[in-house]
Amino acid sequence: MLRRIAQALPGDVSWRTVLLRIDPIETASIGELRALQLERLRRSLRHAYKNLAHYRQSSMQPECAPESLRLLEDLRLFPFTTKQHLRDNCPFGMFAVPREQVVRIHACSGRRVTPEP
Repeated sequence: MLRRIAQALPGDVSWRTVLLRIDPIETASIGELRALQLERLRRSLRHAYKNLAHYRQSSMQPECAPESLRLLEDLRLFPFTTKQHLRDNCPFGMFAVPREQVVRIHACSGRRVTPEP
């Protein structure tokens, strides 16, 4: 792959320059990628659990506590957000930060051209 990158670069660019521009995550192993995904997923779950009453109530079962996520496969144990959850908490009940820190809100009418089955 690096050879193809180098061939596409102008002649005055060296391999060293190419290698220095590649972010380390671009060359990470599958194990390193999975570890990073797990770390970030744990952080997101802890943040949601700490800051959203909806997630604390949904996660009342011990296997749904953020600490119980040991493998990426454990994600299947956690409750997912449904359309009804969003409807019940609309418009501001799902903010995980104080309203003053919200930068952007995306909203739509929720109308569809064809009705759902």
